[in-house]
Amino acid sequence: MSEELLQSLMQLFAIIAKLDGTKAEERNVVALFLNNQLNLEDSEKYLSFFDQYLEEHSRVRKTPKNVTENVRLTVRDSSKMLLICTRINQELSQRQKVVVLFTLFSLIRADDHISAIEYEFLTTVADIFNISIKEFKLIETFAWSKQLHEADMEDLLLISSKRQRQYNISRHIVAPHLEGEITVMRVAAIGMYMVRFDGAGVYYLNGLQMFSGEIYALESGSVIKGDHLHAIYYSDIVSKFLDTEGHEHINFTALNISYQFTSGRVGLHNLSISEDSGKLVGLMGASGAGKSTLLEILNGNMPPTHGQVLLNGVDIHKYPKDIKGVIGYVPQDDLLIEELTVYQNLYYAARLCFGNYSKTQIDELVDKTLLSLGLSDIAQLKVGTALDKSISGGERKRLNIGLELLRAPSVLFVDEPTSGLSSRDSLNIMDLLKELTLSGKLVFVVIHQPSSDIFKMFDKLVIIDTGGYPIYYGNPIEAIVYFKSLVNQINKQQTVCSECGNVNPEQIFDIVETRIVNQYGRFTSKRKFLPETWNQHFVEIQKDQEFKVIKSPITGNLHVANWLKQWQLFLQRDFLSKINDKQYLIINFIQAPLLAFVLAFVNRYYKNTSDGQGYIFGENENIPVFFFIGIIVALFMGLVVSAEEIFHDRRMLKREAFLDLSRSGYLLSKIAVLFTMSAIQTLMFVLVSNLILDIRDFTLVEWLILFSVSCFANILGLNISSAFNSAVTIYIMIPILLIPQLVLGGIVVKFDKINPAMSSGDKVPFLGDMMVSRWAFEAVMVSQFRYNPYMQPLFDYDRQINQAEFKKVYLYPALANKAQEAKDLIGVANKTAKLTHDLTILNTHLAQEAELLAIPQPLFMHNLTADHFTAAVADSALFFIQKLTDYQSDIYNRTLQDKQMYIAIKTATPTSSRLWLERKQLYSNSAVAEMVKNTSQTERMEEAETQFYQKLYPIYRPNTPDTPVWSVRSHFFAAEKSWLGYKISTLWFNLLVIWLMCLVAYAALYYELLSKIVAYLAKMMD
Repeated sequence: MSEELLQSLMQLFAIIAKLDGTKAEERNVVALFLNNQLNLEDSEKYLSFFDQYLEEHSRVRKTPKNVTENVRLTVRDSSKMLLICTRINQELSQRQKVVVLFTLFSLIRADDHISAIEYEFLTTVADIFNISIKEFKLIETFAWSKQLHEADMEDLLLISSKRQRQYNISRHIVAPHLEGEITVMRVAAIGMYMVRFDGAGVYYLNGLQMFSGEIYALESGSVIKGDHLHAIYYSDIVSKFLDTEGHEHINFTALNISYQFTSGRVGLHNLSISEDSGKLVGLMGASGAGKSTLLEILNGNMPPTHGQVLLNGVDIHKYPKDIKGVIGYVPQDDLLIEELTVYQNLYYAARLCFGNYSKTQIDELVDKTLLSLGLSDIAQLKVGTALDKSISGGERKRLNIGLELLRAPSVLFVDEPTSGLSSRDSLNIMDLLKELTLSGKLVFVVIHQPSSDIFKMFDKLVIIDTGGYPIYYGNPIEAIVYFKSLVNQINKQQTVCSECGNVNPEQIFDIVETRIVNQYGRFTSKRKFLPETWNQHFVEIQKDQEFKVIKSPITGNLHVANWLKQWQLFLQRDFLSKINDKQYLIINFIQAPLLAFVLAFVNRYYKNTSDGQGYIFGENENIPVFFFIGIIVALFMGLVVSAEEIFHDRRMLKREAFLDLSRSGYLLSKIAVLFTMSAIQTLMFVLVSNLILDIRDFTLVEWLILFSVSCFANILGLNISSAFNSAVTIYIMIPILLIPQLVLGGIVVKFDKINPAMSSGDKVPFLGDMMVSRWAFEAVMVSQFRYNPYMQPLFDYDRQINQAEFKKVYLYPALANKAQEAKDLIGVANKTAKLTHDLTILNTHLAQEAELLAIPQPLFMHNLTADHFTAAVADSALFFIQKLTDYQSDIYNRTLQDKQMYIAIKTATPTSSRLWLERKQLYSNSAVAEMVKNTSQTERMEEAETQFYQKLYPIYRPNTPDTPVWSVRSHFFAAEKSWLGYKISTLWFNLLVIWLMCLVAYAALYYELLSKIVAYLAKMMD
């Protein structure tokens, strides 16, 4: 209070006191008021002001000579009183106004006579102070009644040695051996409690003696003590008022819980606690003692190694579905979406929690929550990051708590709510949590170094010592007495400062962590009392305690939105958070066109010729390399844009786990946003690069391939984002994932030149098939070659021509050589293996040719074995091979003639001839054609154990069906794929494979397979 305000109060008290003419009693009342507000020195100072004002008013009082003048003076006093009350009304809190009103009641009651004028003064003051008639009557009864035990009012609680009568609405506590009565009055509107003692016994409120008939404020953390009286705590009194107010009763009991880490270290030793609705429970201990471990066990995030945690008799770890929505959790770190406004954070949390609410109801709920949190003025401000703050630290904490207050969980766990806050903000946060308990909630708070005011707010305190040893469970104030008594301190009963009323919680840890003094009088690092010692005392006390488990139905008010609505809300929330992050948008959308420009410009190769012809797409030798780089870029962009998504949301997901929201809804909303971004990124990349490199009529196909690759990278990035708990580790994983895609994509290391241990014959190696880059590169190369406007009408001609050429020029002569070699080996000793090898190759290829021609196998083929092979069989084989050669020559000639005729028609005029040549230069790239036809390699075939593998013209080579029929394996650059008996275009088949890989990656993400593997490996390393 300011000096002017106190002087005004002294004037007001003097006006009331002068009406009776009695001075000593009123002076004692004012002195008691000042002693409760100020220290001794200031109390005497303002008491002298009261004496001065009282003397002045008393002098004026003696002047009038008749009743009329006396009435005039009363009117004058009334005017002055109204002026003073109006002035102090603007500065006092409602709690202080109630205290002032009680003081006025005591002043008037001092002479045991209440005049009509005095009573009118009181009603006028109460009216100015905005104290309702109901509250005024309650205060009047509490202040003046001499038989309070006869009163039966809902806001009164009587404490006596026995129940004197049956109360309908008043509360009652039986306190054996209490000499007299203690009555507690509650001002429900402001959650304020006053206490009055009537009797002959000697009792103490927070260490100060209570005098009979006097009224005292009962602050949070207060305790009433006396000889032979079991201590009466503030929480006992408040819980009595809460019991009959219709709040759902919650009983939270932890029975013999302990926790052991996988490494074998004990994180928490045996502990049992039991709490009911309306309590604020503090969890304290040194850093690393096990407070957070205890909190995680109690809130259901971690199952205890031993013991159980029961909520109204339900084991929260075994039956989490039964308590859905009943438990809330506010971790120490922010749960906020930094890119959204304060209002939007609460709005989307409310929409997810209350799927049955209309938009209007949601808006009302959010507005109400903002008002209760004191955040209405900043509702439209963006939350911002810890470094780029838009709101203060205290406002961030209140908003974090507000996310849980929306759904009003019956049990709330809060981890370090005051860390990093000023003392004022810390007190505001704790006031907010204390108010929750007044509405019947049970709140557990992990706290470090609380102030006196915060410490006194707790109803119960659990202290954990280093090593996870519980060493105290009980009333916070009594903890000081407990530890002082154990070390036998002289002032062990002194807990509260007699002058200021403050408590020093640090003295608990000063005692617990007392250090041994060495011979030089210096403190050593060794503790005088080990955690085990304190724990032994605790165990001795707790073994006699009984913890009652109350089984009653649990009713949660959580009605989460259905799956579709959850998906929509997740989608909206994620979309808004991204468009509000301008830096994120700029970086992610500028990288695609920038990379496209740089890479396309670098790869825009042309020869400087004297004719100044310039750049021609068809002659650019870098096009295959650029296509492959584009695929790697698509992978890179997809990984980068998604790599931190789940990691960024991990704290929020931890809170939303208590809501039992749909994981698939969340993941698919992320995927939808990421796919949209990847679609835009890859489209910009394709448009810019194709413009620079003059790639025509290929935009849609190229974009579709790169988009599919980027989508796979998105889901892969979400997997690593979900599995690792460090942003550094996540970004280290990106090159680790990209390098195999680079090496095994089919261009850096050719599949036919790979380590033989990894080779799979003429098929792409198994590891290659695991790479999405291999499928994408094959699809883009085959599609560009086969479907460009120049090559598309000629492809079928070229396929027949080139395959016929390969067979008649390379395959059939090689088979004829094998037949001749086999003929020469007939009867030669020690050549059986060679003979068998040659005949096997002959048998394999001749059987394939007969099947392709749809003719029966010649009879001589039955004798293509080492035992039955003869010169006659060899001659038959050579004759059949010659027939095949003639057949392929005929196909070659006829098809070549048809092709030449088609080209002749297309180039019949000089203009059409020029356009035909331009079309080839504009649409068909020679480097692409060379790679898919493999004409640069001198080795046309490779001899294997049972057959020749064709290396020339892979684009024209028919794809041999693999076994089993559902296998997707084939040779590289196949124009078509055989699958389940069908021939499918490589473009669509490879896209199908890429999207199947996306589905597999999504399944791994949904079931957190990578997370489990990482956790298992970490466990093995431990």
